[in-house]
Amino acid sequence: MMRILAVAGSSGGHIFPAIGFLDECKAAHPDAKTMLVVPARSVAGRIPCGAHALGRVSAEALSARPGRASLISLWAFIKSFVESITLLSRFKPDIVVGFGSIASIPVVLCAWLFRITVVIHEQNVLPGRANRFLAHVSGRIAVSFRQSADFFAGNRTKVVWTGNIIRRSLVAIDRRDARMYFKLDPDKRTILVMGGSQASRRINAGFVEAFRVLPHRRRYQVIHLCGEADQDDREKAYAGCGAEVRLIAFLNEMQYAYSASDLAISRAGATTVAELTAYRLPAILIPYPYARRHQDENARVLAQAGCVVVVADEQIDSGVLSRALEAATATETAADSMRAAYDRVNNGTPSSLVDTVFQVHHHG
Repeated sequence: MMRILAVAGSSGGHIFPAIGFLDECKAAHPDAKTMLVVPARSVAGRIPCGAHALGRVSAEALSARPGRASLISLWAFIKSFVESITLLSRFKPDIVVGFGSIASIPVVLCAWLFRITVVIHEQNVLPGRANRFLAHVSGRIAVSFRQSADFFAGNRTKVVWTGNIIRRSLVAIDRRDARMYFKLDPDKRTILVMGGSQASRRINAGFVEAFRVLPHRRRYQVIHLCGEADQDDREKAYAGCGAEVRLIAFLNEMQYAYSASDLAISRAGATTVAELTAYRLPAILIPYPYARRHQDENARVLAQAGCVVVVADEQIDSGVLSRALEAATATETAADSMRAAYDRVNNGTPSSLVDTVFQVHHHG
């Protein structure tokens, strides 16, 4: 019986691919035992983990500023090594797969020291610092984008293009049925607005402002994933806009939202980009400006292919988002061209992450 442990960061962008990977492992090996390890402070409690055991470590982002906060984060990081040893000793995994972030460092390093098979997976085009460091001890480096290989120059022979795993629940649903799920008009063009696992207030406010000046906005309907903290404000902002709007704080059943929509407005996190690609959904991407260029690079790949339009975060309020929204919704031909452009992103067949991990375990 195989025992597989995946460790991920605190956000949905790390956790969703890790859960997707464990789901794929269970599908391929039903008798496998699986565990997801996440930081103590994470959104994992809001995300169904299925049949996977859940473990936690204390690690959180290290503070660069001297003071109490930096000492607390350093202590949490050191404490995570003890917690990792305890988790590994109790669960006894045959394979450990790290999905990035500081939480993966103690778990993956301890697994390597225990001579457990180690693989890392990078979701973004531009690798994070944790995965760049862990690349030296990993048997393979699985990447979501071919372009990521350039950033692992010293370990290029380990790099395998696997793509980014999306949740097994994200299946295509008939568009009319998906719209009916939200009690929307099955024939109206639909816009999906989302800001990631923690909704962006700038996107929330900027979209409403742009939508209210959109010509013929009554022809459209909106599914807006706004986050709990911003729901009341968005309800007031949409009042009298003349269009049907579904405001939702948090949605697990994203297969309905993606299937119902003609256009998405979103950040450019790795998981979102992978899901947009899977659904071939045209989008206006607004990269999060404080993500160390990760989202800029993710958006650039899709923009170069012609699938998306990119709007800088600082331009949300300048009218640029309004003009981008008007251009993307002006004709169905524009959206169809963006949808067809995903063929350039999907060119080729990636290796299976599950197969890659098991090959490393069996053959080294």
